[in-house]
Amino acid sequence: MKKTNKLISLEDAVKLINNNSRVALGGFGIYQRPMAFVREMIKQKIKNLTIVGIVNSIESDILIGSNCISSIETSYVGFEKYGIAPNFRKYSEKGKLKIINYPELLSIDRFRASQENLDFWPASGLGGTDIVKLNKNIKSFKSPISKKLLHALPAAEPDTVIIHALAGDNFGNIIVPSYKNMAQSLDIILSRSCDNVIISLEKIVSDNFMKKHPHLVEIPSHRVKAVCLAPFGSHPTSMLGRYSDDSKHWKEYIKACKNFVDFKKYINKYIISAKGNDGYLNKIGGAHLSSLLQVDTQK
Repeated sequence: MKKTNKLISLEDAVKLINNNSRVALGGFGIYQRPMAFVREMIKQKIKNLTIVGIVNSIESDILIGSNCISSIETSYVGFEKYGIAPNFRKYSEKGKLKIINYPELLSIDRFRASQENLDFWPASGLGGTDIVKLNKNIKSFKSPISKKLLHALPAAEPDTVIIHALAGDNFGNIIVPSYKNMAQSLDIILSRSCDNVIISLEKIVSDNFMKKHPHLVEIPSHRVKAVCLAPFGSHPTSMLGRYSDDSKHWKEYIKACKNFVDFKKYINKYIISAKGNDGYLNKIGGAHLSSLLQVDTQK
């Protein structure tokens, strides 16, 4: 069977995202977020998105500040060691952002429900918590077997999943290192939750390499709609075994978020006036990016 070349430009990959759609962004917390893809979404003015997440961070915060998101379903939006997510806080306090809260572990299970083509995921242990009162999408029911009180959490049902990965080939076979962190493990679950999966890659490997190392493929080509090349595509978040998070840039972003004028300047400098991902990386500087590189200890 003839294989399909799924490699397209980052710009064309973003054109596959529709306004008013449900989008899941890979990674976890401040690790391995698809930031190059997110920046291009802002540049192309994608609007009125619902972000379906687990633990969200700067990838959602910058979209919120750029008026790309109307609602978010998650357990947390924050910057961990770098503090609060400023745009998320401002927009939520002003009532400009619809927030639907789910517990962290059950947020993962919502994607498992989509993976199994289920309408909901059954959960125990929510009785007596306020989250059931505050989130009307969670429904209580009695187990038909034990008669125990359970709660049904609706499946995540993303229209599109966007993941940044270490490597893959032109045909959409994606390498996930055998030594995984949580971000990479969750990316595999996300990739199985819908039929519209787009992957940005640190590097493209040859067909011959894949034939010699098929055991490295964790996301097979039939799950992937398109791939695009985006070196340092998670910056300023980290990529396990590739580069660390960029504390200098995190601080610059947080400072820019203190007022609308400075945030607009940041967006113009690093996104609007930059010529794609290469232009963004040029503004960060090659020497500085090199200082973030890690010795690859993954096997």
